[in-house]
Amino acid sequence: RMADIYLKYPTHKASISQVADKGFLYKLINNSENIKSVIHYDEYSKVLTVEDPKFMFYLQNLDWTDFVKRIGFSKINFDKKYDFALSFAGEVRSIVAELAILLFEEHECSVFYDFNEQHKIVGEDLTDYFEPIYKSDAEFIIVFLDRNYPRKLWTNFESDKFKERFGEHAVIPIIFKGCEPTQFDKLANIGYLSFDPEKEQSEQIKSIADIIVKKLDEKRRNEPS
Repeated sequence: RMADIYLKYPTHKASISQVADKGFLYKLINNSENIKSVIHYDEYSKVLTVEDPKFMFYLQNLDWTDFVKRIGFSKINFDKKYDFALSFAGEVRSIVAELAILLFEEHECSVFYDFNEQHKIVGEDLTDYFEPIYKSDAEFIIVFLDRNYPRKLWTNFESDKFKERFGEHAVIPIIFKGCEPTQFDKLANIGYLSFDPEKEQSEQIKSIADIIVKKLDEKRRNEPS
């Protein structure tokens, strides 16, 4: 059951739930006769079963560390719940949403984007819910700095939680045209990415996604396995 997997691997819950809840796992299995012959997944009960005992034996004795590397991943164990957490003012939500979708669908990253977790957030104490995400639960915090960002209550709350992570090189600012830091700003010595609202949006978002995913991959390749 997916519920049992979430409990056993809490740091992978965000990634697994996106694959299972959005139909990707079901489509992967049912679009392949080879996979479908040995694995069954019920999309409604969210129960995954292996039908073939020989295949189960194979899985139990597979060298997963080697398997992960052969399919292109750098490591099998992850310390953080999310690869990226997004911090932004509501006025730029359409831009943020496009990046979130691209990171998840094209790069298979685990992304904290508030609209994706509304069902989890509703009824919760928001300060308690958001604090660990921006403080420690994401490998990188992606901050969309437009002119509205400093004026918002929640962006100020989020930035207060992730400010210590500048020392870990874990905060990646995306600075909008016209909001560039001066030599007196704290961000003056921090490398950042630029976004120009007057230019084509999707092309810029794709470039940003490629850069931050490359940074994530490089960080993981340099970490102990």
